[in-house]
Amino acid sequence: MGLIIGILALGSALAASLAVLMSGSWFYEFNIRLLDITGITGIEKDVLVRNYKAIVDFLNPFKENEFTLPDLSFSENGAQHFADCKVLMTNVYVIGTAMLVFLIFLLVVFGKRLKPSCFLIASMTTLIVPATLGALIAVDFNRAFVLFHELFFTNDYWIFDPAVDPIIYTLPQDYFLNCGLFIISFWLLAFSLFLAVFFVRKAHTPEEAEK
Repeated sequence: MGLIIGILALGSALAASLAVLMSGSWFYEFNIRLLDITGITGIEKDVLVRNYKAIVDFLNPFKENEFTLPDLSFSENGAQHFADCKVLMTNVYVIGTAMLVFLIFLLVVFGKRLKPSCFLIASMTTLIVPATLGALIAVDFNRAFVLFHELFFTNDYWIFDPAVDPIIYTLPQDYFLNCGLFIISFWLLAFSLFLAVFFVRKAHTPEEAEK
């Protein structure tokens, strides 16, 4: 049961972190300052934010709209890649929401009967994934970035040509690195919560009941 709870928490946290990232331009604006995107691209902040908001608006799963950018040109392949991203992200939201509902159901129905060890297993499950991804990022983020796209996309449209898709300049690889770290932080939060529940349950559970 602990493994199942941990996996459900991972999916739920992924969807939640993605929803927070896509809730507005706040994280991108933070990265504009952090990565000096204005200085690197020579594009003013308001233009950067306006085009980023257009991307976020297109990726909204509740909207049916065509991809467009107010200030930057883009290719047909570039637009298709963002369409592919929308499909992928929508799937994450749907599956993540279903996993959250199932997780809540399990905790409500079986929560009081679950042994402390169950929450320990859940915490370790939610730690292994971020630890593994963190290690891959630390060793070679470029390779991890490429591998992600090769796994989740069926074409090479994600390889943008700056000549026809200058939007790539406004979304440097370090921005996606920071997005990945933000998502990992949600998994680590789940790990911390399960570990805390484990210690609380263990402190209030007789040793005989744990066997």
